[in-house]
Amino acid sequence: MPTVYTYWISTALLSLLYLSSAALYVAKREYVEKAQADLGYRATYLVPFMIVV
Repeated sequence: MPTVYTYWISTALLSLLYLSSAALYVAKREYVEKAQADLGYRATYLVPFMIVV
């Protein structure tokens, strides 16, 4: 039974991480584009792709 709880807790935490990342990409789009551009990524096409994924 502890294995089942561990599985569901880790799944919920991972889902929360994905949802919070997508919310950040939507809410603070300019910040995310600038941060990715500073890292050397072309953020123009990357941000919409990351929101969908």
